[in-house]
Amino acid sequence: MNTFTNYEDIANHIAKKREDEIVNQLNEHISRGLIEIEHTPQHFVSDPFVPGKIEIRTGVRLKLKEQQYIESLEKKIEAIKQHMKLPNKDLNWIYYLENEIMNDTQIKENKLKKLVSVEEVDGEGLLGLLGQQVDVFCMNYIYAGILSGVNDEYIKLDNAHIVYSTGDFKSPTYNDAQKISDSFYVQKNSIESFGKSSKKL
Repeated sequence: MNTFTNYEDIANHIAKKREDEIVNQLNEHISRGLIEIEHTPQHFVSDPFVPGKIEIRTGVRLKLKEQQYIESLEKKIEAIKQHMKLPNKDLNWIYYLENEIMNDTQIKENKLKKLVSVEEVDGEGLLGLLGQQVDVFCMNYIYAGILSGVNDEYIKLDNAHIVYSTGDFKSPTYNDAQKISDSFYVQKNSIESFGKSSKKL
């Protein structure tokens, strides 16, 4: 039980409870796919008092996604779960709902693919950097290594290093880069920027 001695403590306690409730609800919505996290463009800030020290500053914003569509799928999935608990199950009805879910998902994927016109250019993007040493800037870390693989979900780096301090970008070496693995995988959805690197590992 909380004991308060003044109104300020009460106000702070209420504000903290509200903050916790908001964070819990946001986490739930993110896990359900109702909200996605978008990273704002990062920028580099040099420290005038420490030569060679560079800070990476970035932020995040929340974006609402397909709430009505996701809730519709959740209701159908929950209906299937409840029906499976019944002693006399109507398997035809379950198959019908499952087919509806699959069809809804397929229609949504097809619509999403038509929203954006994608033009493939040879030698551009990650595929154009295969076999070369790259710097990969993510939200919290910078990775460096030889880009040896790319698919829809992740990239593969050989001779992979985590870069704690790049130093001057014109310098031939990193200030602080430590090897983490001969082969290392990085999720593509965590990548903010990337490019060819000429620094020595």
